[in-house]
Amino acid sequence: IAVLYPLADFAPLSGRVHAILGATAQKTGNPLVDSVSEHRPTSEDAYLKYLHYAGYLGYAGFSVLIVAAAPKFPSMASLFALLLGVATRLFSMRMSRLLILMGPSTSVLAGVALGWSFHQLLSAPGRRLLFGGSLPEGKLMRLFHSWPVCLIKVVAFGALLLPFRDYCDEFYNDSKKLVRSMSHPQIMSKKGGKIIDDIREAYFWLQANTAPDARILSWWDYGYQISGIANRTTLADGNTWNMEHIGLIGRALTSPLSEGHIIARHLADY
Repeated sequence: IAVLYPLADFAPLSGRVHAILGATAQKTGNPLVDSVSEHRPTSEDAYLKYLHYAGYLGYAGFSVLIVAAAPKFPSMASLFALLLGVATRLFSMRMSRLLILMGPSTSVLAGVALGWSFHQLLSAPGRRLLFGGSLPEGKLMRLFHSWPVCLIKVVAFGALLLPFRDYCDEFYNDSKKLVRSMSHPQIMSKKGGKIIDDIREAYFWLQANTAPDARILSWWDYGYQISGIANRTTLADGNTWNMEHIGLIGRALTSPLSEGHIIARHLADY
């Protein structure tokens, strides 16, 4: 990369990439990007909300791989899991929408933690109790693999299964609720026992009271909804990449009334 990048064979980094690699994720120079909370650093509450208990297991799995790799160079699989965990964590910290990158790495590291626990508390001591075998060298290791200690491990594993089932049920139910909420976005809300549907009514008003070819000026957030619900042309939506275009719309919406009206009438009908 260091050799090929100066040859101008690569396009300049986009504003979104600068947002990830820059000093602050909020300041990209693009009003479209800077105005959205999804482009800001991820809070710790977001990790707990979207990763739930798997996030804690991921930290445990990462620690297991570090300890296992301490005496020798880690395997390619372990090294990949470690690098994946570090990379996704760093990128997710830069921008909250990149928290989705934590899904695969958290799943892998959580699986490592669960697999290590199963091996240490049931598989290895169970084989020792059932089939015996020679003890390893070293006084501490011989004690760790002795018959009484192996029996304690198996009993401890059985005792941990009881609360673990409740945690699994809670994780499963929380995941179902999260999937349901994210797959059914709403433009109406409920507050104080009343349903607030001002946005939906505004879209229906546009559909009923404007010409089919009318152009609607709004901030980009509402672009797709105006197109989909009101069936009217908008000047910006979530796929608008022209910074000057977005900046002009922002100027129309934030300028004094007389100046903003001139800009708005030049661009749109409503």
